Amino acid sequence: MSNELEIAWKELETEIESRKQIDKEEIMAAITKESKNPLQKLKYATRLRMNWTLFFSVFCFIGMVLSFDYPRAIFLWGIGFTYYFGGFLMVRHYLKQLDDSFDHNIKSLLEKYYNKLTRMLSIEELVGTFIMPVSVVMGYCLSAVYRGETFTQIFSEGKEIALLMGVMILFTVIALWGVKKMNYSAYGKYLEKLKTNIDLLNTIDG
Repeated sequence: MSNELEIAWKELETEIESRKQIDKEEIMAAITKESKNPLQKLKYATRLRMNWTLFFSVFCFIGMVLSFDYPRAIFLWGIGFTYYFGGFLMVRHYLKQLDDSFDHNIKSLLEKYYNKLTRMLSIEELVGTFIMPVSVVMGYCLSAVYRGETFTQIFSEGKEIALLMGVMILFTVIALWGVKKMNYSAYGKYLEKLKTNIDLLNTIDG
């Protein structure tokens, strides 16, 4: 009788372990399926961002070429080109690391997307918050340079400089809010979905 109970107990343990394994595989399959769309959307948004930075890089380069009679304007356009082309290189760098093959471990794939993109966005927000007010100064300087003024003349008018500083402060506030808002619109809900799925996978593994 004791042996029969022992055999029955082992069979029950085996059945429970088998059921747990099946449940885990079903959950993993469901998470994998639910993650495909967010991953594709994140990759698409990143590719779109890369194309926009390339577009503005070309725009600034054309501005440089068309300003060959205005050396100061070439300098200003060059700053813009450096910023956007640098952004293009950064986004392309992160995009090349976004492998959406589901042949790999799903948890590692989700963590890679989440960590890479949150890192990219934090850099972009930091730089974007700084560059947006600077772009106001550059636009102001460009218009003055095309009127034939030097940098010394441009920054010699106290009232205009005070107004410019006020506009810069306003744009800084807008940038702090606007950059985060735009990034959340493009990435936020998909990154949140990945984070939820990563937490679920951690719970299963735990």
